[in-house]
Amino acid sequence: KDLRAYMSSLCRMLNFSDYTILYPGHGPVVEDRLTTYINNRHAREAEIVGILKTLRPAGEGEWTTWEVVKTIYVEHPESVWDSAARG
Repeated sequence: KDLRAYMSSLCRMLNFSDYTILYPGHGPVVEDRLTTYINNRHAREAEIVGILKTLRPAGEGEWTTWEVVKTIYVEHPESVWDSAARG
């Protein structure tokens, strides 16, 4: 659950030409697209940071994990929300 370690391991895999296939814990196998996968993770991180910087109306408090997930994954099936919340 350590995103920094996970991303570091993906970046290290780029240094080894023999490692071109990624078998994620969910979703399809990623073949010859490690850079795309890494860039997608960075884009998602930027999206989360952007949401967290959004000012909330007075009295609404801080963002919760579920509010962030519901905002980002609004167009995705709710069946993926739990995995997204843990990630």
